[in-house]
Amino acid sequence: MLGDSRCHGFYRFFIFQSIIVLLALNTPYWVQPRGWVDKVASVLLILSVLHGYAGYRLLCTTGHPTAANRRDTDLLFENTTVLVDIGIFRWIRHPMYGALLYLAIGTYLKGLTNPAPLRLVATTAALVATLAFVHLAARAEERECRERFGRAYARYCATTRRFIPFVW
Repeated sequence: MLGDSRCHGFYRFFIFQSIIVLLALNTPYWVQPRGWVDKVASVLLILSVLHGYAGYRLLCTTGHPTAANRRDTDLLFENTTVLVDIGIFRWIRHPMYGALLYLAIGTYLKGLTNPAPLRLVATTAALVATLAFVHLAARAEERECRERFGRAYARYCATTRRFIPFVW
């Protein structure tokens, strides 16, 4: 996984590391929603769970994953034999990366209730790292999907966004 920077698993490792930093620095300061920032953060955290589950479920059921020809860096549910373009995948190509974005941004916003200067700098750096690594992982995964599904994937990319429907 960490030996091949062309593989999405390489970047996924760093996504999880930066999210762990965000969680470690911010969760001790989470409070009950008080202002609109906390409410937005709570919505993003809920969306994170919904996006992640919806994407995982569709890959497992509709994508017909198989252990055959599986790369070492792929989790079993990622090794789909069918291009999934229904449900949440009709609107976005990477709902699970979107879930990680929502988790990171929601965690960051939750920590703003007690913005100590040094912690704010560290969490901002972790958030920027997460955003960058999610983007790089998605691009690497799209390259892998183009190799696997060919023109069908290119057509699919032309009609969907990466992470957020109609936006990004």
